[in-house]
Amino acid sequence: MSKRDLFVAACIAVALFLCSGYLSAQIPEVVMGNYDVWFGADLPRVVGDMTSPSSAHGRSNLHPLFSLIAVPLTKSLVWVGYSGLAACLVLVGVSAGLAGTFLYLACRGIGLALIDAVLAVLVFASSAAFMFSWSVPETYPFGAMTIALALYVATSGCFSMPLWILASASTLAITTTNWVSALVTTLVFRRFPDFIKISVGALVLVAAGAILQKCWMPETTLFFLPGAMGSERTFLKSPTVERAINFFIFTGVSSMPVTHSLQPPTVLISSGPAATLLDPARAVACVAWIFLGGLGALNAFSKAHRRLGIAVLGILSFEFILHQVYGDEPFLYSAHFIPAFTMLIAFGLAGRASRLARVAAIVFILAGTTANLRTFLATCGLLG
Repeated sequence: MSKRDLFVAACIAVALFLCSGYLSAQIPEVVMGNYDVWFGADLPRVVGDMTSPSSAHGRSNLHPLFSLIAVPLTKSLVWVGYSGLAACLVLVGVSAGLAGTFLYLACRGIGLALIDAVLAVLVFASSAAFMFSWSVPETYPFGAMTIALALYVATSGCFSMPLWILASASTLAITTTNWVSALVTTLVFRRFPDFIKISVGALVLVAAGAILQKCWMPETTLFFLPGAMGSERTFLKSPTVERAINFFIFTGVSSMPVTHSLQPPTVLISSGPAATLLDPARAVACVAWIFLGGLGALNAFSKAHRRLGIAVLGILSFEFILHQVYGDEPFLYSAHFIPAFTMLIAFGLAGRASRLARVAAIVFILAGTTANLRTFLATCGLLG
């Protein structure tokens, strides 16, 4: 890795950390203190899981080591003077910087020119997924960071077994379903015996961590026990066209959210109808987003990117199928999709139509930032 890449990566990390801080500063207090207000997110639970060993840790079956990793970090920040919530938001900002850094390095790893790699990261930062996910304390930004790490390791050319085990374990440690991203990339990039060793090593590492966490935090659940995921059946949904649009389009360009009454004066925010995308800025950003994704998909199977293309499309296919039948609206989980979408867009920037891709990326960065930031601030206004 060159000194220039290190410098650019550091600049990206700082810039995205500051962007996350700005976005979180706009969020009204009512969002942080209530369940389900922000697109169904359980923010009070997550803050408790990040700051207190005695929290209920009711979702540790799905987020095996999230509390074990987060609590010591937030405790350290509280010790130097941060409030619990502020410490959580600092860590969210760090995850933004690291996710952007890993994506930049992954783009460089597939041969993108420096300017194109920066454009890909700016597309990531301009997306609705980034603005709405990296502004609140949730597990999804940290999950996205680990997915970006797995993509970086796959493109780095490094075949160190401990590094691959650590990257694979990190995805499982934050969210069990995110392990698929590491499994897919490992299966595509490594020999099958290595795939088995890396995957078993990651599973054993996270299982050991879960046992240690259970000793410190008795309320946590051991994710590997039979029946640990049984309660997830309550989150099953029926596939719909609206959920598909929510997945493919709203990750890049948010519709104008709508409100639902909860207990006055508290309201719930959820994604609005796709028709709101006809707003000029949203429409331009939407066209650029679709063009970039389509061009990337066409280039995903080029000889230069075939293995990573299979991995990225495999990750997106799994996430799409999963969120057609599971969970609240897919937009809530969009931080988990945006790293793979970013790499898909990077394929277009590396292909034969790279000039068109650059133009589309610049258009999306300008129109997407305008549309998504305006929507984000308007959403905060609905609650503020």
